[in-house]
Amino acid sequence: MQHTCRNPWCKQPFEITSDDLAFYEEMAPTFAGKKFDIPTPIHCPECRDRLRYTFRNERHLYHRACDLCGKEMISIYAPEKPLKAYCPTCFFSDRWDAASFGRTVDLQRPFFEQFAELKREVPRLAIDVLNNENSDYSNISIENKNCYLVFATVRSERCMHCRKVIQSRDSLDSSYCERIELCYECIDCANCYQLLFSELCTDCAFSSFLYDCIGVQHCFLCSNLRNKQYCYMNQQLTKEQYETKLKALMESTPFPDLRKKFQELKISAIHRADQNIQTENCSGNYLRNCKNCFGCFDIHHSEDCTYCNEAVTGLKSSMDCSFITMECERVFESCSCSNATIASCFSFGCRDGNHRLLYCDSVYSCHDLFGCVGLRHKERSILNKQYSREEYEKLASQIIEHMRHTGEWGLFFP
Repeated sequence: MQHTCRNPWCKQPFEITSDDLAFYEEMAPTFAGKKFDIPTPIHCPECRDRLRYTFRNERHLYHRACDLCGKEMISIYAPEKPLKAYCPTCFFSDRWDAASFGRTVDLQRPFFEQFAELKREVPRLAIDVLNNENSDYSNISIENKNCYLVFATVRSERCMHCRKVIQSRDSLDSSYCERIELCYECIDCANCYQLLFSELCTDCAFSSFLYDCIGVQHCFLCSNLRNKQYCYMNQQLTKEQYETKLKALMESTPFPDLRKKFQELKISAIHRADQNIQTENCSGNYLRNCKNCFGCFDIHHSEDCTYCNEAVTGLKSSMDCSFITMECERVFESCSCSNATIASCFSFGCRDGNHRLLYCDSVYSCHDLFGCVGLRHKERSILNKQYSREEYEKLASQIIEHMRHTGEWGLFFP
């Protein structure tokens, strides 16, 4: 089924497959005994992804005071913004309850308008972190320890100036790396130890300036090597020759010249058609340990996904997702969700074991929510107001019918 993107600046054709339709059918929620179909998208996958990205401030940090305890803190919200921001200690404390901001939905007004009003009033988590230790200057950071200026980083220790570094230690200035240690200025590397200034390497150690190497140790300025040791410029040397060559090179060659040689090396190297590793039936790029993933980029250990970007450690049976991490399943049109968010649609920043969310922002350990912001350990709530099961299902069905009438149902936040 061919469609044309309705964004006036795009108007690109895109396809909706039978598998896509089956996924929409599977994700369609049921309330009060009635199943509410999710309409087919009106925008192309790239425009849908671009819209989700507009809600994610990843690397702009500010100093401001916590609006609850008054202490100075690091925040992703500038101090002049007309909203309240709480430090992580206050946000996750019992000193306040986001349910106190609950209100009754007005079926005479657009739902997104009411949701935006709620978002402006509920205090925000000043910095998007979860279960970190001594890692204040970081954002979108989960279970890290003693890290500084790391972003989109998970389960790492003593790392600095990194982005999307996963389960790594003692590394600096690296991006898109997994399980690295004592590495510096590495990009798209995995299972590496003491690797410097390298790209697209796996299982490498004690080396520098490598491009697309696997199982390499004690090599310098090499590309496309597999299971080699003591090589310089792809030439095999003895251990003694290598150490002598490396010592002379360090004493005589300025560092900028080494960088220039590395750039020349990358141009002359053999380049793979894609950077997919251990994938089965996939399309996209920078996929690792994935199966049945289509139109996906920069995702690892994931299965049965379509149009998903930058997901790590287990995303399953999901579509139109950005930055979904850590064992999430059946997620649709969502961004920056993690920690076992399951069966949820049209949500942002929801973490720590959520189930069956619709149009939620920054909720934690909740289930059966519709249009909620900042709630923790809550259930069956709409616009932060809690209901009985029967009331919740009845009102949710009325809201969806209302959103169908206003043209809001099935779209991400405007």
